[in-house]
Amino acid sequence: MQVPLRNRGLLFASGTVVPSSVDGYQTGCIFQQTDGGAGAALYVNEGSVTSCTFNAITGGAGGTTLDSLTDISVSLSYGSGAILVADGNSFEEKALSGDATLDSAGALTIAALAVDTAELAAGAVETGKIVGIASGKILIGVDGTSSNNTTVLLSGDVTMSNAGVVTIASGAVEDSMIEGLANGAIIVGSDGTPGGNTKVTVTGDIAMDSSGVTTWGGADIDLGSSGAVGSVDIFPTTASRGKLAFLATNTSSGDHTLTITNAAHDGAYTYTIPDATASTTFLMAVGGQSPVFTNVYAGAD
Repeated sequence: MQVPLRNRGLLFASGTVVPSSVDGYQTGCIFQQTDGGAGAALYVNEGSVTSCTFNAITGGAGGTTLDSLTDISVSLSYGSGAILVADGNSFEEKALSGDATLDSAGALTIAALAVDTAELAAGAVETGKIVGIASGKILIGVDGTSSNNTTVLLSGDVTMSNAGVVTIASGAVEDSMIEGLANGAIIVGSDGTPGGNTKVTVTGDIAMDSSGVTTWGGADIDLGSSGAVGSVDIFPTTASRGKLAFLATNTSSGDHTLTITNAAHDGAYTYTIPDATASTTFLMAVGGQSPVFTNVYAGAD
């Protein structure tokens, strides 16, 4: 025990029995009961120094419940997950709602679609924070809502590896997928690189339309040097295209064969071999051979 204050009552005391209505304990004296039993252990003298009244310390008057706090304006309903929120004057009991909710265990749940781009700082979401995606798959939208976004594997005409390398399937690019070309134009390579390819229209002695049909422009065909080995086949299909002209500016020194084969005729055909310089009386001279003529034209009318 503590020595009595000015020999007039104790401020602290202990014992197995709590004093009652006796002298010697200051008002406010703390008494510790040491009987080892359950229940209250600390008591305070709320009586006088001459007649003590020890009451168990339970937190003080009005200090045991939130309802007794003067800063809470309404009676508490103790709703599950409710918290006290100040409104500038007092505390109010409110349940967390809106983009997040709080349960009675203290678990906070963010509502679906509550976090959008405006609420994220630039670079805040790293790849490691995104849901795992299988190798080669991509995240794709379905109907404009994030809840229906799904992951798919790129397939069909194009595939993609997990390194981002895209491969176009063989035969996947059709003519309708190529840049539009002018009528009769074709793509011609220039240096063996795709960038060197260019679009040109076939011109000159031969023209080609959009169906791939070529048309002879009417210029002379060069048969090459006189006496050279080789042949040229010409198949006229109309009267305007059926004129063949073989021009020799030099003396022919070799043997030549001109074969004109007609499978069928609509009428008589005349083949003329002129002497363009009029220096030869006879255009054909018979040597050791025996020429055979079905019809021999003797001269002009």
